[in-house]
Amino acid sequence: MRQDRGMVAPRPASARHSQYGGWVKDYRRTLDHPLLQDFDAEGLWSRLRKMAAYQDTSVRLRGGLFMLRRGQLALSVSAFAEQGGMSRKRIRLLLDRFEADGMITISRAPGKVFSIITICN
Repeated sequence: MRQDRGMVAPRPASARHSQYGGWVKDYRRTLDHPLLQDFDAEGLWSRLRKMAAYQDTSVRLRGGLFMLRRGQLALSVSAFAEQGGMSRKRIRLLLDRFEADGMITISRAPGKVFSIITICN
């Protein structure tokens, strides 16, 4: 019987070149947070944390090069709504609530189709 020790399946190209790497520490007590009581809010919060840069990096968006600091992500609400199955209005409402609670800050650049979101610990 042949054993293939040390052989690891190659990661898909999307994983090899992804800006997302590492892991995110998550506490169960976040489910007790008043803003995270519904599935949409908890899912959005979880996704934002997973999408945030884990180290300072540059990303190419809409033909421009943008610097993201650790804990930041560039987000197009329209694209995110289409991908996540929520309305733009619902996502914007949840983001505004997260911002009001101090969980995130949002920088909306005039003339840009995306916002820079910073996760606040």
